Amino acid sequence: MTELTNSVEIDAKKDGKHLEKIMITSNEWDFLQELTLVLGLFEEATKYLGGEKYVTHSIMHPIIKEIKRLLSTSTTSTLSSNTYSEIENVDNVFVAINEVETLENEENNNQKRKSKIDLDKPFETKDMLDKVKKCLHDAICFYWKFLPEDFLISTILDPRVKYMDNEIEEEEILRKKYEEYQENYIQSPIESRATSPIPSGTSTFSTVIYKPKLFTIFKQNQIQASDEVVEYLREDKAPFEQDPFDWWIRKKNKYPVLAKMARIYLAAPATSTLSERLFSDAGNLLSAKRNRLDPELFKYMIFLKRNASKVDSIHSVN
Repeated sequence: MTELTNSVEIDAKKDGKHLEKIMITSNEWDFLQELTLVLGLFEEATKYLGGEKYVTHSIMHPIIKEIKRLLSTSTTSTLSSNTYSEIENVDNVFVAINEVETLENEENNNQKRKSKIDLDKPFETKDMLDKVKKCLHDAICFYWKFLPEDFLISTILDPRVKYMDNEIEEEEILRKKYEEYQENYIQSPIESRATSPIPSGTSTFSTVIYKPKLFTIFKQNQIQASDEVVEYLREDKAPFEQDPFDWWIRKKNKYPVLAKMARIYLAAPATSTLSERLFSDAGNLLSAKRNRLDPELFKYMIFLKRNASKVDSIHSVN
């Protein structure tokens, strides 16, 4: 802007004056930087929850809780639930918040909100960041007002998290679900080598088979826990970088019922990333130049596209 306004060319000076009017002020730059930090929370959560090769379902509850906490502690104003209480029966919380604020402005200022933004007028940044945080906080409270029990159970069964709010209440929830699974749980019998039939008139010593047992001293067989729920919750949390399934594989003999439950609750995906990628693949295959593909052929092509990585070779072994 300085170079344009000091230029000897008339057109450049005009551009400099015009740029001076619409140039972002220092307050606006500061607001954008602070806003980036706030929205960074959602970017970080989205990137993590968009994964498909690690457990994400059990992390949703802690992440939502932490985002709400950070939004509450980082704002200078109190995040009340007044706006939230007025939008309980709407479909889109952001539209509702916008309407509530518009009505408040009309009542206080007796004028309608401008439909167009005046670029020549500097943006009023005072208290705007707190308003954005409050809007996001209310949106989270609206869309995640109630979390199904599956979310909490998966969080408790994640050895990296376990407890969230109330240890006693969460232990009762896990025990109730544990008792339901325990009734239907049948421990598979230990597989043993089938013995060959002994012919009549033959000595039994001829059929004796040596079974390896020398190196069993190095195997640490875990004794099954007397109370799986209590002993599991008392164990130290696993590192966050560790795969929860690896942890449960090592503990499946000690917690057989809980390990079976973990396989069910920790395997559920938390996002629609996979389906969105599938739609993207479908759009690439069924383009404007290939709009007459046979439906069955298209279905096979999509199947191969999404599952080709799981097949080593399409050629026969022979």
